[in-house]
Amino acid sequence: MADLGVVHHNRKKFDLALSYHTRALKLREATRPKDDLLIANSLRGIANAHWARREFPEALRTARQVLLIHQNLKPVNTANVATSWATLANIYHDSGDSARALELGVRAVVLLENSEPPNSPKLAAVYYNLAAFQLAKGELLEARYSFEKAFKIYSEIYPLSHPTRTTIANHIQNLTRLQRETAEKYLKDNHEKF
Repeated sequence: MADLGVVHHNRKKFDLALSYHTRALKLREATRPKDDLLIANSLRGIANAHWARREFPEALRTARQVLLIHQNLKPVNTANVATSWATLANIYHDSGDSARALELGVRAVVLLENSEPPNSPKLAAVYYNLAAFQLAKGELLEARYSFEKAFKIYSEIYPLSHPTRTTIANHIQNLTRLQRETAEKYLKDNHEKF
């Protein structure tokens, strides 16, 4: 059932995805012994379906449940915890809470930097999203740094012509231009008059 939820989500049939993930969750919760990882996966699917449907309170509530499960599993899988923080950050960002998104995005990056290999696609994706959160807060220098970190990783794993590399390179160029224009305007507006 969970696989059908993923298929329907990928087809952008979010009502069906939510239905299948919810049914899978009920089955997984009824199974003995309970498998908390499978339950978390079903909850993640439910959170993603609510997020796609722009039902932010439900998406956040369910994504927090996923995070709680991942934090309480022993041994703790730091990549799962970081992914949960990243998911929450994305939902907060889409719901308009840039400050919370930025806080959780930074946590996810720090945790992944300490638990994933340096060329991890997961780390690159979190850096890319962190850059978007930083841009939303007007933190141009930080956003450029995060885009550059994502670009470096993607350059190691994707060919030169890959669209993700091209997109990030364009973001970096645009930020460089914007930073230069901002600095020039500042100097023009604040120069000493003799």
